[in-house]
Amino acid sequence: MKNLSGIYILSLLCLHTSLFSQQLSPSVISSSGGFYTNSSAMLSFTTGEMAAIQTYAGATSILTQGFQQPWDLGTYINEHPFLDFSFGIYPNPSNGEFYLLTDSDLNLHLDVSIADLLGKKCFTHEVNPVSKLNVEPINVEQLPSGTYILSLRVKENNTSHENIFNTKITIVK
Repeated sequence: MKNLSGIYILSLLCLHTSLFSQQLSPSVISSSGGFYTNSSAMLSFTTGEMAAIQTYAGATSILTQGFQQPWDLGTYINEHPFLDFSFGIYPNPSNGEFYLLTDSDLNLHLDVSIADLLGKKCFTHEVNPVSKLNVEPINVEQLPSGTYILSLRVKENNTSHENIFNTKITIVK
């Protein structure tokens, strides 16, 4: 009898667990998507959506319904236009010896910082370009191989106008 009551309790516990085990709503992590609307239709999509639930077909259209993240988790860096300034990093990837090429007629002060992907600053350097086209060597050979984010803070001298530009650099040894 004791054995039967144990089996009965165990079966109730398993039944209770199975009733609540599928209550998570489906979600997807994707790199992009969008939402468009006009007076006659609405379209919401996620790029890379993988689980199709049902497909509907009509005479003029086909709709495959899946699931979509209920919020936007975009990973991107907004770059603000700075009309009188451009820059480049070369070679990329490199062994840790990079060159920062800047092109500007403005009187600028540049702060270069390199951080690992966890956000820890690994290198900082100040640059005051002396000509319209300026090439500044950046030596970070002491850093291990990997991917880093180079942040360039560009400030016009004698003004409060500044922008921050971010780009990815890769060190390969």
